[in-house]
Amino acid sequence: MREISNVRQAQIGVWVSVWAGATLFATWVFAHRFPWGGGVAHAGTFIFFWFVFGVAGYRSILALVPLRPGDMNPGSQEEWVFQVIHLPFNFFLFDPVVRSGLLPTCFSAVVYRLFGARLGKNTYPGHSTLFDPLFVEIGDSVSLGHQATLVPHVMEGERMGCFPIQIEDGVTIGVNAVILAGVTIGKGAVVAAGAVVHKFTCIGPNEIWAGLPARRIGTVNGPSGLPAGMDRPLPSKDESVGVSR
Repeated sequence: MREISNVRQAQIGVWVSVWAGATLFATWVFAHRFPWGGGVAHAGTFIFFWFVFGVAGYRSILALVPLRPGDMNPGSQEEWVFQVIHLPFNFFLFDPVVRSGLLPTCFSAVVYRLFGARLGKNTYPGHSTLFDPLFVEIGDSVSLGHQATLVPHVMEGERMGCFPIQIEDGVTIGVNAVILAGVTIGKGAVVAAGAVVHKFTCIGPNEIWAGLPARRIGTVNGPSGLPAGMDRPLPSKDESVGVSR
């Protein structure tokens, strides 16, 4: 990982201090105006304002100083935004909210949209993790399996960068699948459970990919939605245990 300079560490401190100060002030004002509920209510108020000011500050700064896709050259604007604004936001807000496992599936789409993801209708990340939501675009009715992970950033030694992940309508991402930076997945495609789709892979419409690294194993063309030759009915209970008649 590229080193964060002392100057940028100080800038991170300023950004987080302003964020925390605004949150504490708003909590103090609210507590004096509505002095009911005691410590639990005040803690809840602090968490609420921490979320609001964090998201508002993050999105406002990125509107003024965008984090553009691509490789980040040392000393570039993109590197500054990533290290000083984006990483603290992830450490102090994104990770505690998304990776805690406490976010209800029905609210997950709303939260990810607030973080910058572009999600279609009837798509709910649930207990999947979409890192760097600004670089994630997912279409309508996409099924994201439990603990599936989308990773748009690249951090390999001194190399740093963010590359958008694009997933079209009706795609299925299996349990524990990993989608790396720059991947595009066509309409109706399937990524099997546990698959790892390598950086900059292009998966065509209705293709099925599986494995580590993921490779194309067929297309969605059987009656059951499986590759041709794999759409046989499941064996009966007796057949599965070898009972003869």
